[in-house]
Amino acid sequence: MLRFSPRTNRAHLVKWREWGAEAFQEAQQQDKPVVVFLVAFWCGYCQRMDETSLSNDEVQALLNAFFIPIRVEESQRPDVDLRYNQDGWPTIAFLTPAGEHLLSVNYTAPEPFITLLVRLVDAYQRDRATLLASAARPRADTGAPQLEDELAPLGPPIVAEIAGMVEGLADPVHGGYGTQFKFLHTEANDFLLYLFEVIGASSYLGHVKFTLEKMRHSRTFDANDGGFFRYSSRTDWQEPHPEKLLDDQAALLRNYLRTYLLTDQSFYRETAEGLIDYLNARLSNGTTPCFFGCQDYVRPELDLSASRTGPPPLLSCIDELVYCDANARAASASSPESSALFA
Repeated sequence: MLRFSPRTNRAHLVKWREWGAEAFQEAQQQDKPVVVFLVAFWCGYCQRMDETSLSNDEVQALLNAFFIPIRVEESQRPDVDLRYNQDGWPTIAFLTPAGEHLLSVNYTAPEPFITLLVRLVDAYQRDRATLLASAARPRADTGAPQLEDELAPLGPPIVAEIAGMVEGLADPVHGGYGTQFKFLHTEANDFLLYLFEVIGASSYLGHVKFTLEKMRHSRTFDANDGGFFRYSSRTDWQEPHPEKLLDDQAALLRNYLRTYLLTDQSFYRETAEGLIDYLNARLSNGTTPCFFGCQDYVRPELDLSASRTGPPPLLSCIDELVYCDANARAASASSPESSALFA
């Protein structure tokens, strides 16, 4: 199923194919390179590219005439996303008809994208053999993996090394991990809570508590609709990007529940209850046992004739697809620990 920006665009006029053998067979029969657009439902730059570059007449003409364009949503095909994603979404990967990688770019405005497409078409038509050979070379150079390079078994030294890395990234001022963009990093919280339970070092629990408190009292927590945004552009959690994924809510529910069970402090219980309320109110229609994929927010198209002070309010947009992995994590996060909330 192909989906595009909720705002006005003409990206559907590109002759998109689904990912699969048929698309590559068509590319080989027509001797055309493949271009794979990796997108996310909630991705603002993906939406912008739909509205600009992919709505441009010349871009559409070039893609339809000289390429086999394939559109892939990262949540629907995580295997394809894992293989081709380069620095986030959108990733535009150019491949040979046989599937060898040529190059990848991220969001590109119309004029630079037209220039890139024209150069690729020219190179493919003028010196196809060299281009195909260069695409195949990295795989050939890699060679077969050596048996002596087997990974060491997981043990206390490796766990200690990972713990040191996580501690090194821990932000003692604002909580969380890292000093630039602040992602939720719920797995790091899980890891430190595990170490606290096994080793008993209070510093591990202390950093998770500090992180969860800082997040809850910041703009990364949506005080209006509930739930947590995906990340913040500032280290103090005060500049969130307006998308809330089910997967993140499930992971944070696990963090807050586990911390409540370890501390018996009502703050963590109340936040966990709020997350459950958010899932039921915003990511469910009440008629199915599953949760929707995410809540995104988009700005409406501007009416230039109307007078306005300040930016228009964001509009909520729900991804109503049901993702098995995220729903499984939501169920796992709230059971059996959730029984402790109502004991």
